[in-house]
Amino acid sequence: MKTYDPVVMCELPWVRKILNDEIWLEGERRHQPVRPDDPVVLARVCDILLHEGAGLRERALRNLRAA
Repeated sequence: MKTYDPVVMCELPWVRKILNDEIWLEGERRHQPVRPDDPVVLARVCDILLHEGAGLRERALRNLRAA
């Protein structure tokens, strides 16, 4: 049986946005397209999520409570 955390589901669009932004930024730095699985991109996304994760979680919880 599969279960999911509604908070994680609420956070996923923000995580996708962070990933897409980092792909774009790294592509701009290199002046060429960058893949989503690029190690630099993934490291930066992980850094951002480690730094901002608690805030994202709190925002997701507030959104779920308000819904």
